Amino acid sequence: MKTIILTLGLIATVCVCKAQAPADVLNSFAALYPDTHVKSWAQQGVDLWVVTFKDKDDKTKDMAYFKKNGTWVKTETKIPIVGDLPNTVAKSWKRTDYSDWMVADIKEVKYPGKVLFVMNVEDGCETNVYAMPVCQESYNLYFTRSGELLKQTLAKNDDFDYASGMDFR
Repeated sequence: MKTIILTLGLIATVCVCKAQAPADVLNSFAALYPDTHVKSWAQQGVDLWVVTFKDKDDKTKDMAYFKKNGTWVKTETKIPIVGDLPNTVAKSWKRTDYSDWMVADIKEVKYPGKVLFVMNVEDGCETNVYAMPVCQESYNLYFTRSGELLKQTLAKNDDFDYASGMDFR
């Protein structure tokens, strides 16, 4: 009996992973990003679909989020180094109390009508036995394109949630 339940659970998991995004989502994505290479689709919860894709030159890795009715929510683009940030954002970051912290991740996050740059910074880092950094403090810093620091939030459990507690609509 346990084998049957386990097998059914694995089949259900595979089916969910290979689920096709709704037509409204596919159409909205194609209209916003016509010249891209889709890497994967994933459903988050009941109402959200996430597509991982690259631009036509395979230079950037992006993730776009859509509601199941096709409404675009946001797009995240990884920024590899601080030097790739707009000067206004980089200069603003250098004036914060976090400028000497390790930069763990940077993303440009586009919302309808808004663009933010989110930096995940860490301090008190030591290398563990697996040669991985273990940090005592981690914050997400939210900047506008003009360099205004909108918010700084404690990153919980390495969760890089850009909309955490923020309403940008």
